[in-house]
Amino acid sequence: MNAATGLVLDIGNTSCRVAWYANGKITHRRDFSTHDAPSFTGRFDTVTNVAIASVASPETTAFFIDFFKAANVRVISGDMKGLPLKLARGFKQKNKIGADRLANAMAAIALKKHPCVIADFGTALTVDGVNEKGEFIGGMILPGMATLLRAMHQNTARLPELEVPQKPFEKFFGQNTKDAMLAGVEHGYRGLVRETVQTLQRALCGKARLLATGGMAPRVATAPGLEFEINPDLTLLGIAQVLQGVPE
Repeated sequence: MNAATGLVLDIGNTSCRVAWYANGKITHRRDFSTHDAPSFTGRFDTVTNVAIASVASPETTAFFIDFFKAANVRVISGDMKGLPLKLARGFKQKNKIGADRLANAMAAIALKKHPCVIADFGTALTVDGVNEKGEFIGGMILPGMATLLRAMHQNTARLPELEVPQKPFEKFFGQNTKDAMLAGVEHGYRGLVRETVQTLQRALCGKARLLATGGMAPRVATAPGLEFEINPDLTLLGIAQVLQGVPE
């Protein structure tokens, strides 16, 4: 099963990740901003296949597909419909589920981590479940930390435009508007994650492992009461599963 090789590309709303997959492992990972997609370059003359998952705009997705096709690289599954992922009873269409969520679930199953709850900390936070049968059972989508800050600014008259600080905001009691917003997002967000995850754990009879991935995972998923196993390559590993059985 681990004989497949190829490039894997995860196209997010804010950032992208491209890496090499071989022998069941992700190597040579490169991260870059989605906004820099038009300047993407590289030599791919020795590459046969690339597996792509995208939640970005159709235009951004099409750019990468056209780029690799022009380089004579076979492009596989932009929406992850080719994943051998079982859906729990009640699901009718895989294409109604985000490609990143399907990839995360597939990776958890390939790594034999199910039953599990998977949190992916990106522009949006997705929290999904895989049951003990290895079936994707759905989940929740919530705003990411930066999205919360942006929403407060855009939907009020006087709350300032802020970015999430590079280092965790340690204060609990903000003594001005800016600090109060940062404290609320920093510490309130952990509470949001904790309650969401524990609710899904209870729904899976309390036996589910907690898996985390995404850029903000090391910051949020390590908070007290959140016993996550963090895997920064989880989505890439899931995307790579569509390479199984594809000619090299």
